[in-house]
Amino acid sequence: MRSADDDFRNASDAPDPPALAGDRRVVVGALAADAAHDLNNLLGGILLAAQYAGSVLGRDDGAAKLRKALADIEHDALLGGEIVGGLLRFACGESVAPAACAIETLVHEAVELARERCPESPAEIAYDFEPSLPDLLARRAELRHALASVIVDALHAGAQHVEVAAAAADGVRLTVRDDGMPHADVPAGAAPKGRSSRRGATLALRLAGAVVRDHSGTMDVASCLTEGACVTLRLPLTSGN
Repeated sequence: MRSADDDFRNASDAPDPPALAGDRRVVVGALAADAAHDLNNLLGGILLAAQYAGSVLGRDDGAAKLRKALADIEHDALLGGEIVGGLLRFACGESVAPAACAIETLVHEAVELARERCPESPAEIAYDFEPSLPDLLARRAELRHALASVIVDALHAGAQHVEVAAAAADGVRLTVRDDGMPHADVPAGAAPKGRSSRRGATLALRLAGAVVRDHSGTMDVASCLTEGACVTLRLPLTSGN
């Protein structure tokens, strides 16, 4: 009988699919699709903020509300520029100076992005942050997308509970644990969306791993038949270099 270890190996042990081996365009294409989704949401927010700004003109409290609407527009525009810039840098393989980012902020943004991609998921997402985490010097937009892809993979597997943990251990360790649908309970032809019969080999996780490796890090996937999955991203504090 094949064991869980046979079916669910560490992702680093499985060979890359031919389409991904040495072909950066596949990764860029998937990241571009995510970026397009994010930009569409940002443009919607900018449009709503602009319409709201127009509606408060002439009101007694209009000046304060107008300043708030303009601040929201500026925030979304800057975030959109960061998303596009990160995608372009990854696509071109440019060597650019990374920026310091707070790890807790990075995690919260990744969870928010995952929620936007899977609005139908009822899963509870909990956090476990080690106290006094250092800032991570990295390309934030790319890592946010990578971590969000890992969380989306768990949500697509039918997870009801997901925990995202962050710790400083020889750099930074980000861990995503889920209680996704056990494969023993999945009828033939009804595998969870986005997750193949070998959980460590799904495209979402492969793409996330490509981004992590591009930051000089590693990604490990552990999974079994009855306990969901645990994905660990390990990054040096200067992973953007």
